[in-house]
Amino acid sequence: MPLADDVTFDFENREAMMNEAGDNWQKPYVRVPKVDVKENAEMMSVAEDVAAATATATAKAAAAAAAGEKDGEAASASSGASPPSENLLGMEFLVGRVLKCEKHPEADKLYVETIDCGEESGPRTICSGLVPYMSAAEIQGKNVVVVANLKPRKMSGIASAGMLLCANNGMDGDDRVVELLVVPEGATPGERLTWEGATNDPPHGGNKIAKKKIWEDVQPGLETNATCAAAWRGNALVSSAGAVTCASVSGGKIS
Repeated sequence: MPLADDVTFDFENREAMMNEAGDNWQKPYVRVPKVDVKENAEMMSVAEDVAAATATATAKAAAAAAAGEKDGEAASASSGASPPSENLLGMEFLVGRVLKCEKHPEADKLYVETIDCGEESGPRTICSGLVPYMSAAEIQGKNVVVVANLKPRKMSGIASAGMLLCANNGMDGDDRVVELLVVPEGATPGERLTWEGATNDPPHGGNKIAKKKIWEDVQPGLETNATCAAAWRGNALVSSAGAVTCASVSGGKIS
C-alpha cells in the first residue's frame, strides 16, 4: 500500500491558531476545567473528619499512657519502693546449695565453698571472707544467694566464681555482725531470684559489669528491712519458695 503524501502545516500564524483554540488555551498553559465545587467541598469534609478522628485517638492514647504512668508512680510511692533499675534487673542472683565448706589453705579469713547452682558444668567454687563471723558448719548445707555473673577472680590462688551475699549491721570490729542470706527450703538450686513485682532482664556479662561498674552501682541499695528480709530500695528479693532472709539483722546492709 502506498504511503500518504506528507501534509504540510503552516505555523507562521500561531496567534490565530491560539485564538481558534478558544478559552481552553492560555499560553503557556492549557486550562483544565475546575473541579466541581460541591465535590470539592465533600472531599474537604472527609479529610477534616479523618484528621479529627486521628487527633481524638492520639489524645486518648496519650491520656491512657499518662494515667498508667501515674498509677505506676502511685504504686511505687505507696509501697515506699524505688522502681528496680536496669542495672539491678540484669544482675543474676541464683539459689545455691552449699555442698562443702572448708578453710582456705593459704588465707586464714577465707572459706572455700563448693556450691550447687544447678548448672550443667557442675558446682561452683566460691571463696568468702566469712571465717571471723561464722563456722563452716553454719554455712554447709544452706540454700544461699550467689551473685553468679560477676567476673571470676583469684583469691589467694583459688579462682572464685561468684559471691555469697550476707547481711551486716554496719558496725566494725567486735561489734560487727554478719549473717548469711538464706533462701527457704523448697527453692531449687539454680533458680534465679526475682525482685517482687518485677521481671528480670537477661544477665549482664561479667566484663560489662566490671567495665561499667554495675555491681558498684547496685550494691549500695541492697538492704534488709524490719523483718530481716532482703530487698533493694524497698523491693523484696524472693524465690519460688518465699522471701530471702537473714537470721536477725534488720535494717542492715547487704554485700
